[in-house]
Amino acid sequence: MATVATLVLATLAPAHSEPSRPQPSASLDPASSPLSNGPLLIRVFKEESELELWRRQGERFELIATYPICAWSGTLGPKEYEGDRQTPEGFYAVDLHHVGAVGRHLRAIDIGYPNGFDRSLGRTGSHIFVHGGCRSVGCFAMTNPIMDQIYALAERALHAGQDAIPVHVFPFRMTEANLKRHANTRWYGFWSNLKEGYDTFEATRQTPVVYACNGSYVVMSDAQARLAPQPPEECAGQPLTMAQSSTNRSTRGRGGAPANLAHLKRVRSTSLALPRNNVAECARLWTRDTGVSRQDWDAICKRLDFQPKGALRAAHRSPRSAQLPRT
Repeated sequence: MATVATLVLATLAPAHSEPSRPQPSASLDPASSPLSNGPLLIRVFKEESELELWRRQGERFELIATYPICAWSGTLGPKEYEGDRQTPEGFYAVDLHHVGAVGRHLRAIDIGYPNGFDRSLGRTGSHIFVHGGCRSVGCFAMTNPIMDQIYALAERALHAGQDAIPVHVFPFRMTEANLKRHANTRWYGFWSNLKEGYDTFEATRQTPVVYACNGSYVVMSDAQARLAPQPPEECAGQPLTMAQSSTNRSTRGRGGAPANLAHLKRVRSTSLALPRNNVAECARLWTRDTGVSRQDWDAICKRLDFQPKGALRAAHRSPRSAQLPRT
């Protein structure tokens, strides 16, 4: 079986939102890989500014590429509310509803924030992407050439039948030593919870099954989930944040292709439809806790009128040219 070279970033900057403009040391061509249709997993590490792509080979996932993140915004810690400039942390999933063109970015992947866990804690925000370019307001900017590769592999996997691609976003590599460095931060408990999912994947190389339950994540290994396919009793009725994403759809045609590709393409073309009244939705989210005056917040919201223009263009301007970011 062919081995795909891992892309390595030699020197990484600490957590910040300024673009580092790194370049990969090699190129990964999705079309040339014999395994390019296999189920994928994406892992993001903010402190290291790295994005990993994993592909399932047999029963286990294998690392196929590590890309440098050109820019991400905010600091270590999860996203809490619309307009806080933060990139999220947690367990997300991407299906065909989450891939497509966004504003000036022809290839973008919405990671699915907020998930059920975020919503259970009252966290707000929307349109958090992995996209091209090297500027970020709440998103992960990968540069256009790298994003072309990530997008092509993700699209192939979804069209080949993967229901959803897991996206695990961590503040840093969740080793005991790294977690200990942050023992006095307010997010230590939350990060310890994320570490359960990190450790499960590291031990099994299989995607864990994750539930939102009473303000925390409940993580089960794939083997545990097969023995108990229903959520734990204490989590009954609470939203499932990510199911077993590597399973294939039953509606497959000949040669492993989806049975109704035209339908899937229609889904993708309409997947990023925005609320009809984005300005009113934005205004509804204001509270005193946002740290922004109501007048400034209303001014921000007026820039979110996407009806006559390209979707999300106003929400993804450079932080240098926008007075206040929106995501």
